[in-house]
This record gives sequence, structure tokens and C-alpha cells, in this order.
Amino acid sequence: MDCKLAIVIPAYKYQFLSQSLESLVNQSCRKFNLYIGDDASPYDLNSIIEPFRKLIPVNYKKFEKNLGLVSLTGQWSRCIDLSEKEEFIWLFSDDDLMPFDAVERFYDELEKGEYYDLYRFNLQFIDEKNKVIRLPGNHPGIESSQEFLKRRLTFSTLSAACEYIFSRKIYEENCGFVEFPLAWCSDDATWAVFGRQNGILTIAGNPVSMRMSSGLNISSDTRNNALKFSAIVSFVKWTQQNFYNDIDNKYYYLYMRSQINTLSVSLRQRLALSGSLFFLLNPLILIALILNRSIIYKSVDKLFNIK
Repeated sequence: MDCKLAIVIPAYKYQFLSQSLESLVNQSCRKFNLYIGDDASPYDLNSIIEPFRKLIPVNYKKFEKNLGLVSLTGQWSRCIDLSEKEEFIWLFSDDDLMPFDAVERFYDELEKGEYYDLYRFNLQFIDEKNKVIRLPGNHPGIESSQEFLKRRLTFSTLSAACEYIFSRKIYEENCGFVEFPLAWCSDDATWAVFGRQNGILTIAGNPVSMRMSSGLNISSDTRNNALKFSAIVSFVKWTQQNFYNDIDNKYYYLYMRSQINTLSVSLRQRLALSGSLFFLLNPLILIALILNRSIIYKSVDKLFNIK
């Protein structure tokens, strides 16, 4: 089988880059091409990458200007532009780890003869010492975009960019990624688009490990919580517009309620964004989210028959 897989790493951080590359070297199947796009990092990433050139095919480019600070999805896209014409793309990370048999299992799925536009692995979270801090949940074998979004909106599943492999065809047909500030929720929206035609196929087995290291990635950095909340509102509006007949408003309500508390969104921020919450047509729902009072939430729960 010809090389059908491009592994693309948008790189900036140095702390765990070597470990990420080692997880590629340790693959039981090395039928992939690796592309690394250095987002004008102040660190000498090339010196970290250099020893791996003898072990795996590495294509490295250091960009002159940092783009990730302005548009993270833009950085993702220009790194993908470094790749050739491999049929599938795995957008990986500079600090996460893939299991030793990930590439082999992906090719095993292709050999079954039924292609999908979107594949994924199960996902677990690890800390700075590679200790598992959140065990993986098992994704359904094949899942529709609608069911995927419902599970994401109720936080009943983990999801991160590093666990997905997508076809170049679906990527180009949809002009790349859905963009929100900080690329927060951009991956979820994009997977919903990519999987809309024939669903998302889960590759069973060992999970991908996403690193949650304090302050070193956007997920663990709390300094941009206000911007994250703005992106969350945009994501909910986008989902409501694109999946209008498929997802009930109660899912958006539960999602917003959880995010307000998780991100410690201030009253001023909630008031400022209240005008954007057009999908919440019932005034009681809007009041509950703005005031963030449990006694009001109980009334809204009864409205949605939430137990």
C-alpha cells in the first residue's frame, strides 16, 4: 500500500516535542510522511527535530511570522499546505503522544475497503509526567455528526484535534477549518462538518494521549477565558444555524450553563454577550444564564424536563 498518510505538526512549544516525535518513531508502521510547521517559535525547535531525520521522513519549515497568536486555524492550514498529496491528514500536536500501533490500525481500517472522511481514536489525558489523569471513554464505532455534537454539548465525551484523521478531499471541499477565536471549539465544528456525509469512524484500541500541562497549552491556560467564552457563544450559534432541526435547545442550555461555571465567566461578560444568545428564545433561560443562580436553573430544568 502506498503512503496515504501525512502527519502534520504545527509546532511552537519545545518542552515535549521530543517525546511527541519519539511516539512517531516508535510506530509499528511508519508508512507516513511528517510535516512540521514552526510558528516562528523563539525556541530552537530544529535542534530537537534534527536527530529524528535519520529515523523518519521529516519535512520542516520555520515560518518567519507567528500566525497562531492571531489565527490558530490559519497556522494549522499553512502547515497542512506543506504536505504533498497524501490522501489523509493527521493534524497532531507538539506535546501529545500517539500509541505505538496507531498508524498500523489506521491502515488496517483502510484495507477493509470502506473509506470514511473522518477517523478518530479514543482519547485520554496525561500530565507533565505522562501520568494518565483522565481515562479514555470509548467512542461509538460509527457516529453521526448530530450525535457527536450532542455528546460534546453535554460533555459526555472527550474530543481534541490530535485524535482525528481526515481525508484531504473533505478538507479541501470545505475550505479547511471552521474558525473561532483561539480555535476554541473550531475542531468540534470542523469534525461535525467533515463527518456529516457518512459519519465518524472510531478506530478501536489504544488511545491517543493529550497532554494537559499547566499554562503550556490553550486548554490549561485560564488567562483567555473571556475570549474562550466568546468562541463558545459563536460555536453554539454556528451549531444552531447548521444543525437547526437536529439538536434541541436544551443541549445548548446545558452546554452554556456548564461553560459559564467552568470558565468562571463574570456577570459583566455574560451581560455583554447576552444579545448574541439569540437561540435562547425563552426569557427565563436567558435570565438563568446571566444571573447564574441555581434556584432559577431549577425552573429551567423543569421547562426542559431535565432530571
